[in-house]
Amino acid sequence: MPAPALLLLLATLIPLAVFGTLVFTGKRMGNPLAGWVGTAGIASSFVLSMVAMVYWVNGGSDGPVRWGMGQGPINLSVPWLPVGGGLDQDHPGYLDVGMYIDSLTIVMFAMVTLVSMLIHIFSIGYMAEDARFPRFFTYLSLFCFSMLGLVLGSTLIQLFVFWELVGLCSYLLIGFWYERKSASDAAIKAFVVNRVGDCGFLIGLGILFYHLGNVTLPDVWAMLGQSQMTERGIKLAENVWFGPGLLTVTGVCLFLGAVGKSAQFPLHVWLPDAMEGPTPVSALIHAATMVAAGVYLVGRIFPILTPSARLFIAIIGATTLTMAALIAIVQTDIKKVLAYSTVSQLGYMILGMGVGSVVGALFHLITHAFFKALLFLGSGGVIHAAHHEQDLSQYGGLWRKIPVTAATFGVAVLAIAGVPWLSGYYSKDMILAHAGAFAELAGSAARAYWLLFIIPAAVAYLTAFYMMRCWMLTFAGTPRN
Repeated sequence: MPAPALLLLLATLIPLAVFGTLVFTGKRMGNPLAGWVGTAGIASSFVLSMVAMVYWVNGGSDGPVRWGMGQGPINLSVPWLPVGGGLDQDHPGYLDVGMYIDSLTIVMFAMVTLVSMLIHIFSIGYMAEDARFPRFFTYLSLFCFSMLGLVLGSTLIQLFVFWELVGLCSYLLIGFWYERKSASDAAIKAFVVNRVGDCGFLIGLGILFYHLGNVTLPDVWAMLGQSQMTERGIKLAENVWFGPGLLTVTGVCLFLGAVGKSAQFPLHVWLPDAMEGPTPVSALIHAATMVAAGVYLVGRIFPILTPSARLFIAIIGATTLTMAALIAIVQTDIKKVLAYSTVSQLGYMILGMGVGSVVGALFHLITHAFFKALLFLGSGGVIHAAHHEQDLSQYGGLWRKIPVTAATFGVAVLAIAGVPWLSGYYSKDMILAHAGAFAELAGSAARAYWLLFIIPAAVAYLTAFYMMRCWMLTFAGTPRN
């Protein structure tokens, strides 16, 4: 097994081992030992991920260096269960299990493990007085395992299994304080709304398997990729009605899964209510795990998306980023402001996918993970210092009490606003540049496409406004309570 594959497999299994350990011994460990065990597990995964990244960038000893970007993709999969070949009976179908590792896998592992490790460390102090402290870290470990398994899987079936496991973990963590009705209701709402999107995902998965007999990612790309159609893919397109129309429907169905997970219009309604969970959970969901899964899925299925499907995706992204930004302007709860800002930024990522800026969208996913985690952890510090008050109208002048939090929160605000030389500037600019190029290529026959550039460019100023408003109401001026 190639070294990067072995390292990432171990990085995935360590949180699962920690989960099992805490399930049986967490209560006896108590506080803070259970937290440190969970943190040590995800820290080990982070170290392994970084070693794998070094191997990858240097080409390692397991594969050729390609384009100066490290070795080529590693695809390790084995047939697990024969299930028939769908319409093509000459090729018996199998459900495969395995690993697919490319540059996106490597970067996602590094991001997920680093952000999760920092959130674990923060949680040890933030949840110190909670009676269910060991259970919290048990759920966090399962959450991290689920996300890493999702990123590592080589088939859409594997991705779907871990996709559902991520949804289960979000339900458990959003409703962690289940004695509060608002938290319990929010967890149920998140679970049900995501199942709506997952129905579309499952339908698209079924269509693909029925027509191809295989849902291993590289095989699907090879059969249906627009630039590398195989003989079998041509046969399907000509004789089995798997033409552009049905392929568009398949892409849209798969995208519906991302609409639920990444809180896109009209399935965005669960994410603001998810703030009922502990603040570290909000940071994990909004930065490193759940909402990132939807954008990751679109990135994986991008080679099989038709132009019509991509246009639909771009329109959904533009609608979402505009609506969420307008709502964020009038929010008075500090966590609700951050929640709607997440929805809006996810809209930018989905728009980027729709206009063809796959790299820009994934780049924004990575940069957003860091400054959004910083914003949520900073808001947790503010809420803790303000005796669990979350109303912005009750804050004011807190920079005198918590200057370090005010400074770090301010840096994150500047990053999400797209101030030059900070991360958000580069990633958001890449998406806007592709949106402009997309509209220009459409020509005079489709002038409405320019809205896909004008709207997100205007909303970028709204982002700066509502985030600076949040900082000013919290840290500037004099105390209002």
